[in-house]
Amino acid sequence: MSSPHGLKLAAHIISTYFGDIVCKVCECLLRRGPLSQLEVTRFTELTKQKVTDALLVLIHHNCVQAFTIQQPDLKKIIYQAQAQEVESIVLKKYGREAYRIFRLLSERERRIETDKISSTTFVEKKDALKILFQLWKDDYLNLEVLS
Repeated sequence: MSSPHGLKLAAHIISTYFGDIVCKVCECLLRRGPLSQLEVTRFTELTKQKVTDALLVLIHHNCVQAFTIQQPDLKKIIYQAQAQEVESIVLKKYGREAYRIFRLLSERERRIETDKISSTTFVEKKDALKILFQLWKDDYLNLEVLS
């Protein structure tokens, strides 16, 4: 029912049974698609309370369905983008072995002994030590002596 005649018919029916305010909210949703309550308030220029009341009427009579939209976690997206960029730099600057070591350390987010790093990434221990030192020297890692 997205034709102009269909919209007019729907608006007439809603207006007849529920009044002009409910009709205005319904028309806004029909024309623009799914919207948040704030967006409906802005587009219809009605008060928040009037929009809330109209939406409750429409929901109660199964004219619209209430649902939530999951907002993306922007901090997480930015963190992932930064992590991917750093991983890309490590790969280009230091090579595949350093990349594997760096990924292991950043995914685990806890202290790992050098022997474990070497065995998990399939890098010789002496090469792993050189890579770890180079990454630490260039401020890609923090190293700590475990007692």
